[in-house]
Amino acid sequence: VATGGAAEAGAETVARPAQGAAAAAAGAEVLADEERRHRIEWPCPAGMWEGMTRSGPWHAQRVRRGDAFVDGLRDDFLAPYAPQEPLAHNPAARLLVLRKRRSGE
Repeated sequence: VATGGAAEAGAETVARPAQGAAAAAAGAEVLADEERRHRIEWPCPAGMWEGMTRSGPWHAQRVRRGDAFVDGLRDDFLAPYAPQEPLAHNPAARLLVLRKRRSGE
């Protein structure tokens, strides 16, 4: 299985204690500031391409630049991968939970 990022299975949470400093300086209480990762496995690179460009985060390029442009990138994306080999990646997101401080806190 080809992988992108950390190869751990399942969700992963990494605390980021210093990252909420700007929010705290603006008067917010930082309740949580974490990086969340989750492993996604695809049956093949073409399946990943279709999923990401039709209903995933790369779909915005279809909307912005059109199907012809995005479909023109497909072969270059798929070139380094074995066609029937499973593919996995571990996308990350930041979870930042803030609470406005009340007067006097």
